[in-house]
Amino acid sequence: MTQLISYMGTKRNLAGRVGDLVRESRPGPLLDVFSGMCAVGHSVGTSRSIWTNDVQHFAHLVANATFCSSNLAPASESLNDLCACSYEAHRASLRHKFAEELAAERLALALPSCSGYNLVFDHSIERANGLIKGAGYGSYDLFMRRFAGSYIGYEQAMDFDALRFALDVLLKNGKLCEEGHHWSILGLCVALSKCSTTTGHFAQALRPKDNTFTRFKAQRARSLRFEWLRAMEQLAPVGSRQWRASNRAFRSDVLGLLPSLTTSTRKPSVIYADPPYTADQYSRYYHIYETAVLYDYPSASGRGMYRDGRHASTFSQKSTVERSFDELIRNAAQLRADLIISYPANGLLEDSERRIPDLLRRFYKRAPQIVKIDYSHSTMGASKGSQRQAVTEILYRVNIK
Repeated sequence: MTQLISYMGTKRNLAGRVGDLVRESRPGPLLDVFSGMCAVGHSVGTSRSIWTNDVQHFAHLVANATFCSSNLAPASESLNDLCACSYEAHRASLRHKFAEELAAERLALALPSCSGYNLVFDHSIERANGLIKGAGYGSYDLFMRRFAGSYIGYEQAMDFDALRFALDVLLKNGKLCEEGHHWSILGLCVALSKCSTTTGHFAQALRPKDNTFTRFKAQRARSLRFEWLRAMEQLAPVGSRQWRASNRAFRSDVLGLLPSLTTSTRKPSVIYADPPYTADQYSRYYHIYETAVLYDYPSASGRGMYRDGRHASTFSQKSTVERSFDELIRNAAQLRADLIISYPANGLLEDSERRIPDLLRRFYKRAPQIVKIDYSHSTMGASKGSQRQAVTEILYRVNIK
């Protein structure tokens, strides 16, 4: 599956170089402990078993479908036919239930300036933050209540909720297998990424401005159902079913995962770690995908309407980042796995160009191979200035004796 979902932490620019280092390492399973959208797994391909890990549900779902699925994604045409009846019925119900909101959005989008839609936008955020956790569960109106009028339009949210309802009905009635259901939810996540008004992530929805309102309206006019069906035509696993059967997908905090593998009969031969390197908690950039997968009616907070209980990485906290690196490298050495770490020269870990090699020498008893790569990376939608920033990414590789 090619990367169809925008992901701020992606290592697509480095994946080829990491893949080269993996090929120089011991044969056997590669464990990518911060797998994200699986750019490194794609680069390595079917030359060895691919094990993935990510603490977020949606990233785990991507990895599991890509590298571990037994079945292909459902064909879009047959899936559309299966969903049609339940989808249309629930969509009609939502249209009646939210008639006032839908009418207000249509009126606001017909105006030449953005002032009317800004009222819709502000009201939608206020409403979402007033939701009580769990309230409305089972009504299949979560995206209408939570994200309509801000990240996506009401028509688009109505499509999402109606499609999610139809897919869950198919799963419950045995007309769609669990893997087919998972593929279909991934398709919905892709559709969200195509229809949303954001800077490429979900830290905040973009409030329309007069000079961007034409583009904003064009984005609101996109059909989420059409984008979903188009995504379903592009989703596909990697490799053969036999090869995928040798892979594993974990959903865990890395500092808990690695110790748990010490008693496993099969262990990774190579571990790749791409830990977070800023104080930004990545979970706030992808909270909508988490809600799309879980569909659990969480409470919301702030202008970004972040879900409660989001994961907080210890690698993104100045007080714990050094200890986290210590644990990561020590646990990898105890598993007797070769280790590859990617980390920028300007990351949260101070003096990382000295500290990381020191830790590798301490636990592996040898000096690491070091590869420096200069490139530009995204700065989280220019929240801190320029959208692109020059950075030196450093790859550290050490083999077990």
